[in-house]
Amino acid sequence: MINNNTLIEPTQFKLEQVSLVTKGGVIGLIDQVEEINIYDNLFLPVMSGQILIRDAAKLIERLAIEKDVLHLHIRKVIGNDFMSFEKSFVIYSVSDRKNMNSTSEAYILNFVSSELLFSLQHKMSISYKGIYSDLVSKILTNNLKVPSSKQSIIEKTQGLVKVTIPNITPISAIEWCSKRSLSSKGIPELLFFSNRAGYNFISLSNLMSKDTILKINFSPKNLDPDESVSELGKARGFEVIAQGDAITRISTGVDSGTFFGFDPITRSFGAAPIDGTKAYKQGTHGNRNPDDVTQVNPDGTTSQTTTNSKQVLKMSVDKRK
Repeated sequence: MINNNTLIEPTQFKLEQVSLVTKGGVIGLIDQVEEINIYDNLFLPVMSGQILIRDAAKLIERLAIEKDVLHLHIRKVIGNDFMSFEKSFVIYSVSDRKNMNSTSEAYILNFVSSELLFSLQHKMSISYKGIYSDLVSKILTNNLKVPSSKQSIIEKTQGLVKVTIPNITPISAIEWCSKRSLSSKGIPELLFFSNRAGYNFISLSNLMSKDTILKINFSPKNLDPDESVSELGKARGFEVIAQGDAITRISTGVDSGTFFGFDPITRSFGAAPIDGTKAYKQGTHGNRNPDDVTQVNPDGTTSQTTTNSKQVLKMSVDKRK
């Protein structure tokens, strides 16, 4: 919730700056802002959001908004640095444009990190020998022009590889690397995402092992105006998006599977069974006592030993199993 003047509740924020940076100069939008939503997600590479504008000055008719930069500076009035947020985005579309009355209209400005639009305009092909984490840092620096100050956590990966990345965008190339990387524990659990600290390439186990930032609870909100940070950890409710699904887990090879590889140079063919349980047990979990997901079959086998539930064939000279 945004309040431009004073705080009514400790869960509210104050807008220090909301402005459009255009060729004609900087235009302040604080007085026109009705609502701001900012999103970051572990499974999305960039930050994005929406801002609802009530426009009585017909700014939308005088500006090339879809080419302009939106600068946001939001903080808690109490002045805690942890609660400060300042970042520039690129507006990529205008939606839900409606006339409110004869003198004003409302519309939503959809914005996203500039690196996404820059990435969409470029393709890259590269042959590389080294570790995937160094390649990710190289792509961020050379292809996306992200300074080191905005590369928050780039976790070292395991295994020396020799790869050729096809003709894809830089962000797609990093996601390509994350799907093939192994953490220091030898587990394919690398995530690539962006938050207020910058871009992150980090394993799920690493995230799970870090200290807790906030504890979510369901106690009453807005009782103490000085508890601005802890108020963010108070929830009104929650929703379970997905539960465990044995059919999906087995059919997609999460429990076990077999990798078939064909080397066109040596004309050799090999097969390697994959036991998903080993990776699961090696990883760090949010649940201190993870559930046993083993499915026992009538013939005495289990879902971790029947490796034919998922078969993958790939033409590759990669020596790793």
